[in-house]
Amino acid sequence: MKSLYTIALAISLLFSQFATAQHTDASALHNQFLTEYNTLLKTHYDTERQTLQLSPRLAEEISALRQYYTLTLAQMKTQDPSLEAFSKQYYRIYPDINAVFFNRDNQFVSNLDEEKKQALNARLVQIWKTIPNPLYNKAVHASDRLQREKFQLVVPYNFSLFQSYFDNSQRKRDYVINFLLYLP
Repeated sequence: MKSLYTIALAISLLFSQFATAQHTDASALHNQFLTEYNTLLKTHYDTERQTLQLSPRLAEEISALRQYYTLTLAQMKTQDPSLEAFSKQYYRIYPDINAVFFNRDNQFVSNLDEEKKQALNARLVQIWKTIPNPLYNKAVHASDRLQREKFQLVVPYNFSLFQSYFDNSQRKRDYVINFLLYLP
């Protein structure tokens, strides 16, 4: 009986170490991706974002939206608690209004009801309408380039966080607003 207990304990410890090693490997991959992504942003997009001239009205709207985004992100809880720190750090590095406000891929336990989501979408449309064409062209070019480069960083990783990388609805609008929200 004692030998069965010892064998069961040894097997339990083995599986525990295996699970810990897998979690450590996933954490290392997450950290490596975040480091590479942050480096990409700092080296290629900080200066470009800083050079964009926003009208006072648009700058005010973007600033208010950024504050709301930061507050919403701080309150969000992930469906998978083991990914919460990674998700929050990822969305702090570079905003993703579709993921945080509208809970793309159901990765968060959402606090927003449909009425709030509709009001928020209407606010995004209003912001969208105030973006002048020259600014839009610069921001869409930069955000599209960023999405392609980010995708190249994502390819080696199998993160469920990136499953629906390509958004169908309002993709360009969201990418442009994300880029304008980004603070280098």
